[in-house]
Amino acid sequence: MSTAYIGADASQYAQRLARYGHRDWIVWTGRCGRRHCDLVSRSSVKAALLAHGTQGDDMVLIRANTGCRTWLGWRQAITLWRNQPAQPQPAPGGEAQ
Repeated sequence: MSTAYIGADASQYAQRLARYGHRDWIVWTGRCGRRHCDLVSRSSVKAALLAHGTQGDDMVLIRANTGCRTWLGWRQAITLWRNQPAQPQPAPGGEAQ
């Protein structure tokens, strides 16, 4: 199931889910100018960094349980990306363990 959402109201959507869903969300403006949001993970932070690097638009971290917004700069987003656990790699010829 995908958690990503694209649209003008992505920020409100992510804030509502963060407040009641107990997970952090990240919101950013993509290359085409549309707002994106997704759960904080290595892939979503990387997508936000790539979009930020090309446009210089904002990245917003929405904290779990409170829905508080934190504007992220490049350095804070890199730190957030590095602190995310790596995705498990599938074993050769089998399922991920």
